[in-house]
Amino acid sequence: MGFQGPDFTWNQGHVYARLDRALCNFYWDEQFPEAFIDHLLWVRLDHRPLLLCTEQNFGPSLSDTITNFSTATDIWNRTVFGYIGAKKRTIMARLRGGPNNSWEELLWKQKSQSDWITSGDRNTEFFHQKAKIRKFKNNISSLKLADNEWCNDEERL
Repeated sequence: MGFQGPDFTWNQGHVYARLDRALCNFYWDEQFPEAFIDHLLWVRLDHRPLLLCTEQNFGPSLSDTITNFSTATDIWNRTVFGYIGAKKRTIMARLRGGPNNSWEELLWKQKSQSDWITSGDRNTEFFHQKAKIRKFKNNISSLKLADNEWCNDEERL
């Protein structure tokens, strides 16, 4: 779904990212083609709230659907995702031999460096993929103007 407002929905210090998103299926898009998501202002959180904007009043049926969906995702989170996370933490704790969290981070850092050493700056798909990611990360898509308004108009930027 399209959105309105600043591109970034999360920040921590000077790091900004668009983590929060809304999805819809083909049926929803056909029924509500003018619907969009509004990225609201931060209110004591590191995430911007998202507001679904449509031109129709859904009444209690949408509220019931959201409640049912929330209940189903909570159950999934506890029984599937939480179970996987607990298993991983248990296995990693056994491998580490203690509560040191930096072991896994060190492993991933070493893996990324070995990937760069083996596939590095040769003219490979790996190199081009890294270059694309770096170009995307270095792109400025919005700026905060002097009057504290966000500007994401490409021509004005």
